[in-house]
Amino acid sequence: CGIKPLEQRTSGKISNVKIPGSFEVILEKGEGDVFGFVNIHALLDGAPVLVVKAIQDNGVLAQYNADAAPGNRVMPGTYILEVNGQNEVFSMRECLQTQKRVAILFYQRPEL
Repeated sequence: CGIKPLEQRTSGKISNVKIPGSFEVILEKGEGDVFGFVNIHALLDGAPVLVVKAIQDNGVLAQYNADAAPGNRVMPGTYILEVNGQNEVFSMRECLQTQKRVAILFYQRPEL
């Protein structure tokens, strides 16, 4: 579940189609840290994904958001397409639970 080299990943793709609006964030937690978000299973255009449900103020993701550009902040409702190159829901959750460093491919659906 380690981070795959970039050329081996399907980053930004579902069914091999690049998704505009996707962006990758690398999070690393130290001793006693948590990534700090709750996720739920959902479907995005029929594909199983995770969705950020809530963000904890004291987590690594909240620290990332504090420094991120407004368009690259992760908010509740943001989709998780991949974690460390894995795009199956069980594998993504396993990576989030077992790894200290994760590369997460997020996607925010454009406002209509």
